[in-house]
Amino acid sequence: MRNLKKKKKGFFSIDGLFAIIMLLLVVGTMINIYQGRSQMATQARKNLEGKMIGEKLAGAVNSVYSTGEPMTLNIDLPENIIDDSYSIIFDETSRRIVLRHGVAGDGSEIARSWSVPSDLNISDLDFSEEIQIFWENSMIKVNNA
Repeated sequence: MRNLKKKKKGFFSIDGLFAIIMLLLVVGTMINIYQGRSQMATQARKNLEGKMIGEKLAGAVNSVYSTGEPMTLNIDLPENIIDDSYSIIFDETSRRIVLRHGVAGDGSEIARSWSVPSDLNISDLDFSEEIQIFWENSMIKVNNA
């Protein structure tokens, strides 16, 4: 006599498949939202840190300008903004100190800060060294100490 046992087989559930697909969609959407918000927060932090650096430099320049010819100030600026290099230029038309991404200053703008003097000579700055702001030939100069 034959053994009449039923073989156990799996079964296909449309409801289970639908639940797994919905779960994957929800998880994928949440990861996408998290990445977008994380990038937005990092960019906001870069802009705020750039603004603080620009304000620090502009404040020092304005102090040297308002005090007069023999004044010299030394300040320290961070080398990077969240592991990104940056450069500082002076926009003579708007009289603002401008921070830009990249060493050459060809990247996008990070921040702008007001400056009192209309003539400001900012040399290529090495941010690993101290920055010196001083008078030279009736003009304010900013370079490494």
